[in-house]
Amino acid sequence: MSVIGAAVAFWQSSWLVLATFAVCIGTWELRERLARPISVSIDHKGLVMNGHSFPHATLRSFEVHRMPDGSHELSVHTESWHMPRLRLPLGDTDPQEVHATLSRFVPEGEHPVPFYDRWLRKD
Repeated sequence: MSVIGAAVAFWQSSWLVLATFAVCIGTWELRERLARPISVSIDHKGLVMNGHSFPHATLRSFEVHRMPDGSHELSVHTESWHMPRLRLPLGDTDPQEVHATLSRFVPEGEHPVPFYDRWLRKD
């Protein structure tokens, strides 16, 4: 698909066409990534996401967000250099239960919701 976009941009001799195509592909890829299922568990040891373990000592802060589409999402700042921010959809999990569990081990912080998340998840 990116080959087609590059060919059209070359044919039109326009970087604007290429930039527009790149933004469209990026938005599509982000939307696909938001739809992928992930496995998350939170207990007294820490947070485990798809097999990656984050002990409570490595978590800086967290916040539970209510998204524009009515879903809830957990935002976590970590001390990890390769995954400094985690944004985890809560699905059917009770957000108050997640908040109560994490607040025993990790301080709550203020994590702004990125513009693209608000825009992509609006009804």
